[in-house]
Amino acid sequence: MGLEVHVPEEHGAVDILETGPDWVEVAPHDYPEDTYPNIWYWFCVRNAGDAAVASARVTLSGLFSGPDRIYQPFWSMSLWSRDGESWERVPPGSQTVHEDRVEFVTDLAPGDSVWFAETFPLPWGHCETFMNRLPQISEPRYEFEKLHLGQSEDRRPITAARVSAASPKPALVLIGGQHAVEESGKLFCETVLEWLISSRESDEVREILSRYEIFVAPEVNPDGCWDGRMNTNARGVVMDGRDDDSAEMRAQLRLVDEARPSILVNCHGWGQATGKPPHDGWYRWDDEDPFFRHVRQRVPGAATSLDSFLTEDFRLEQHVRTEWGAHVGILEINWNFYQQADGKIVQPTIEDLRARSIEYFRAIASMEE
Repeated sequence: MGLEVHVPEEHGAVDILETGPDWVEVAPHDYPEDTYPNIWYWFCVRNAGDAAVASARVTLSGLFSGPDRIYQPFWSMSLWSRDGESWERVPPGSQTVHEDRVEFVTDLAPGDSVWFAETFPLPWGHCETFMNRLPQISEPRYEFEKLHLGQSEDRRPITAARVSAASPKPALVLIGGQHAVEESGKLFCETVLEWLISSRESDEVREILSRYEIFVAPEVNPDGCWDGRMNTNARGVVMDGRDDDSAEMRAQLRLVDEARPSILVNCHGWGQATGKPPHDGWYRWDDEDPFFRHVRQRVPGAATSLDSFLTEDFRLEQHVRTEWGAHVGILEINWNFYQQADGKIVQPTIEDLRARSIEYFRAIASMEE
């Protein structure tokens, strides 16, 4: 008896390499179809023995390295949790970071556990429960309707919500979860939906709904979410690529062709420290893109990562632009860096990421047609 490792069946995506009395070694699972390096991890280490383990060593290895690496070792900002619910950053004194691995150290009493994750995990079960518990609302000046868009390749439901002031308006569409372990994109969509419900009596929400009908699909790649894939679905199709004809893409195209959006934002996330703080990303057609300029002027720290541009290789964005003339952007909220109101850059809590989400949504929704 000693340390044991538990990897959640859904969304865990971790291979157990070795276990011992006071040490374990694991690695992110490699899906060869993913075109991004495998850097997602979510797992638990438990002391199954009868004696306390002082300085239990947990090694996360097999991390992407080399001269052509597109990620710096941001696993130095990993999260841990004693209950799997309340997360905090692993302190520097409890970890040693290497080029291709990180070693965590913690004390474990008999029966104690500690969870580790790249960022705040939002597994498929969470996403499904979130959508199921949302209410259907029909009021004189407010409607909230849940929509079934279709099924994934493995027959999981793909759902969305429509929020309106009970009269036709131009559509604003938010898509989340194409890259299903980019958790801050899914969190953005969930936060916006919760805010549109809880603040529906406010002048601000009423003003937004006087101009836009809003459609939000928080998790459009449920199989990738279940598997813990970087950017593919269960069949290994890269989401939103030029040749993406997956069940998931067909569901997204049905949504946008029915909504005919004036605005589409594809909500992603990342944890990189490229560019300048807070390293948020925004894909645009070019630097004169009016939507890009509008958001950047209204959100301090927006588009501060590497310059990123949309092309015809992005199937959903190209389709919406060509068919409906919509303003389009891909948002990447950074889960490792957050710019406070005073300009200070900190490592965010989940509440900071929620606040950042509403900040971005206010800017997006203030865009004129």
